[in-house]
Amino acid sequence: MRIAAGQVFCAQRDLFNKVFELVTSSPPHVLIFGASGAIGSALADTFFAKGWLVTGISRDLVEPTSSVGRWIRWAPGASADEWQALPPGTFSAVVWAQGTNYNDDIHTFDLARHEQMYRANVLVILESLRFMLDLKLLTGNARLCIISSIWQNIARGTKLSYCVTKSALQGLVQSLAIDLGPDGILVNAV
Repeated sequence: MRIAAGQVFCAQRDLFNKVFELVTSSPPHVLIFGASGAIGSALADTFFAKGWLVTGISRDLVEPTSSVGRWIRWAPGASADEWQALPPGTFSAVVWAQGTNYNDDIHTFDLARHEQMYRANVLVILESLRFMLDLKLLTGNARLCIISSIWQNIARGTKLSYCVTKSALQGLVQSLAIDLGPDGILVNAV
């Protein structure tokens, strides 16, 4: 299957528009995981242009940009010390646009690399959301958006671990929607 450059641009535009549909609430403060990456930084720029406050999460120390006014340095397994300085109800929206990708298939499968990808693509979401819930950092009507992939629904050669971890996101979103829906928190993936 070949995808033309115009199709990729339209898909990105549609992705950004869908994210905005999912996170319309006030006060407008969004937390973006992966804000230093290609998709995350484009989302940060778009949220900022629409008047939102933007906080980015990064494993590395990143200087504030015109779009991302504050960075939180955090990696999975690390303490939530920096999060504890934030007041309750800080974020009305959270976007997880982080993750990793590499090529493998059943013949080249490596358990350690697969676990690393699962941690980056799935467990980061669970761990960080648990911190936010424990610290009451979300508004009552928070909107949570997980950036997934078409590969959660269809398979592709040499993308075994990537397809598996993206498929896990579908179950994660459905479970979180059931757990958090009664609290008025909307969870979706695009």
